[in-house]
Amino acid sequence: SDVCSSDLAKNLAEKSRVRTASRNVLDAVEAGNADEAKALLTVACKAIDQAAANHVYHKNAANRKKSRLARKVNTLAK
Repeated sequence: SDVCSSDLAKNLAEKSRVRTASRNVLDAVEAGNADEAKALLTVACKAIDQAAANHVYHKNAANRKKSRLARKVNTLAK
C-alpha cells in the first residue's frame, strides 16, 4: 500500500543520510584531518541518533555505528 512505500522511501533516505555522513568522517580520517573528522563525527552521530529515534536503526546498532566511527577518529589523535 501507499503507507508502506512512503515509509520505505523515508527509511532509505534516512539511511542514505547516515551513510553519507559516515563516509564524510571516514574520508576526513583517510586524509588525516583530525579537526575536520571530529566536527564531521558530531554531524554523523546526530544523523545516526535521529535515524535511531525514527526506528530506522535499533538503538544498539546506532551506538555500534557511532562507536566504530569514533574509534577511527581517535586513531588520528595519537
